[in-house]
Amino acid sequence: MPYGKPTPKISDVRRGLTIILIFGGVASAATVRSYGQCEYDVTIIQAPDCLPFGSQPTFGTGVNSAGELAGYYCVCLCESDQAFGWTAEAGLVELAMPPGAISSRASGINDMGWSVGNFCVPGDGFGDLGFLHDGVKVISLGTLPGGTFSKPQAINIAGQVVGYWGNNVKGDPAKAAFLWHDGVMTDLSPELRTPNSSAFDINEAGQIVGWMGDSQFTAHAFIWEDGLVTDLGVIPGGLTGEGRAINSLGQVAGQGLIESPEDASLVLHAVLWNDTEAIDMGTLPGTTFSRALDLNGQAEVVGYCNNPLLTDLTAFVWQTGVMTDLNELIPSDVGITMKVASAINNAGQITGWASTSAGSVVAVLLTPIEPPVGDLDGDCHVGINDFLMLLAAWGPCPDPCPPSCPADLDCDGDVGINDFLILLAGWGPSP
Repeated sequence: MPYGKPTPKISDVRRGLTIILIFGGVASAATVRSYGQCEYDVTIIQAPDCLPFGSQPTFGTGVNSAGELAGYYCVCLCESDQAFGWTAEAGLVELAMPPGAISSRASGINDMGWSVGNFCVPGDGFGDLGFLHDGVKVISLGTLPGGTFSKPQAINIAGQVVGYWGNNVKGDPAKAAFLWHDGVMTDLSPELRTPNSSAFDINEAGQIVGWMGDSQFTAHAFIWEDGLVTDLGVIPGGLTGEGRAINSLGQVAGQGLIESPEDASLVLHAVLWNDTEAIDMGTLPGTTFSRALDLNGQAEVVGYCNNPLLTDLTAFVWQTGVMTDLNELIPSDVGITMKVASAINNAGQITGWASTSAGSVVAVLLTPIEPPVGDLDGDCHVGINDFLMLLAAWGPCPDPCPPSCPADLDCDGDVGINDFLILLAGWGPSP
């Protein structure tokens, strides 16, 4: 006769735990949130020292699929700026500029590591002019006839560059969207058919987004593709629309002016255009403004929130309909506060800039930490709710794994004892 009690059946365990759920007040399925990012590893990008003042402020503006960055740093007490590229292997590398340039900023980077931005040469009769840096040499993009400046914003893998140009002396145009490719800058104004416009992003298919109108206070967001213009309109219930980023699916993130529900003042809210639907993303608690600056292929959006004073910036990531303060997702002992999230790649890596506990400003690269195996309810912790979800799915999967059978942790088409053991091995919070 065997010693001890017989091993309980899975059905008995499930039945007992169901009773615990009902009478013990354990969280029900209604409290389970959809999956969001658990936490990020933080890489800080610092500028060369400016003796005797130490490191100067750095700002991350673009990130490509390899996690390479574009940005700029202040040169010695911010008398000028210096564009840079950054890789994990080489670190921060200054981007050489055309002769005579005293200041430069990089604004975007493509998957070949080519960066775009603007530079300034004093006394040349122009303001800021655009550049393209291919990692070896720099090309001045110039401007269009009658223009005094150009401001590139993004570059795709084909080397197509978008931004805006204009004349800041005569104001004709004040701003106009352009497309540059193979040495030729093309004004998009004739096809947009508005006095002013700006282009901010271009995807690999050549779709361009930005705003068009008499001014930004009457602007509509647009998609330009091969000469055809789609008017995305304005934020739902609002006054304006501005497209800032477009992904490979044609989804667009940006912002628009809307009346505040609290006092009817005008505030900016981040917005996502998804086919014919426009979604107001709202703001983080305690803030009234939000701006979306980039999105990836999973429609994860990054940007920042603030109140009327720009001293209270807070970076956010928006995933599966939920806006989250990025500071809740980085280790507290890193000693930074994320202020602006500028760009995100398809791997979920984010760049932007943060303030440090010492009061300085640093560019950062945030790299997602994978959630613990067995975290079925998306709370970054493997616990009783995950166990119950696995039990509820016990048996053959109705559909292939992944992604329709998340409890099938070993992906053998069946939720069983192996999956239970895998879940137990990950028990506890995310490391």
